[in-house]
Amino acid sequence: LFVGTKKQAQDIVQQEADKCGMFYIVERWLGGTLTNFSTIKKSIKRLKMLEKEGSNLYENLTKKETQMLNRERVKLADQHRGIKDMRRLPDAIIVVDAQYEDTAIREAKRLDIPVIAIVDSNTDPNKVDYPIPANDDSIRTIQLIIAALADAVNEAHGAAADKDKKKSEKNIKAKVAAQLATDGEVKKESVPEEVVKVAAENPVGEETPEVLDGEDVSEDTTQEEE
Repeated sequence: LFVGTKKQAQDIVQQEADKCGMFYIVERWLGGTLTNFSTIKKSIKRLKMLEKEGSNLYENLTKKETQMLNRERVKLADQHRGIKDMRRLPDAIIVVDAQYEDTAIREAKRLDIPVIAIVDSNTDPNKVDYPIPANDDSIRTIQLIIAALADAVNEAHGAAADKDKKKSEKNIKAKVAAQLATDGEVKKESVPEEVVKVAAENPVGEETPEVLDGEDVSEDTTQEEE
């Protein structure tokens, strides 16, 4: 979860979080976003209901009531636009300004969620798990660091995808090998015993006399016996 609610960080955080497919918060941090996540999920559910096209919610309402619901929808959309699809607590949070986002950091620490944060000289670096010493007011500095972290996330996703792909291919090969072995056993067991006996008596390489249909071979047999 990328967190950057200060003005100079908002656009950068949203852009880089979108680039690596992560969630973000760039509007005001709502107290309890992490520690009271169940309530946040209910609020997000309410937002999705208001945004649903063809919803029966707007039927039989006065103009004033409809306007009130529209204002509520816009407000919730602004508050939750970066976490609307977040179904569980994040594995880590990335913070632009450790001093400015103190509430977010305290909530994360309370839930043992690792914190990666840009820490300026006015902040105690011990309050975060992975401090990055830098000027958190410089737009260029924020851009450089957040972009590097977003690239690291993409790289990790790629490595994980390759690992899953190799594992999947290995499982498929094992299943195919097992199926081939099973098919071989079935074919072997399905061969009639008479055919096996004939094949043993006439190994490959020996010619078996051809007998035409209806041909009488009794005379040849008598001559051979004489």
